[in-house]
Amino acid sequence: MTLSSVLMADREARPDWYAVGIAMIVVDRLVHNFLVRTGILEQLGMVHPYGPRCYADGGCAEVLRRVCGFHGS
Repeated sequence: MTLSSVLMADREARPDWYAVGIAMIVVDRLVHNFLVRTGILEQLGMVHPYGPRCYADGGCAEVLRRVCGFHGS
């Protein structure tokens, strides 16, 4: 997530970089396992193993976007 901080550092001069920085989501095993253990993925019908599927449609990243209310720019 350090990259997102770098991209957001100069909002005025690089608005496109800022937009990319605020949209970044990182799903590690800790986040994925939280979503599994709490039953969130199962309730949403999005059960999958940890890995690339976390970033595909219906994956962990989508769940996190829903929770934070991010709909893209």
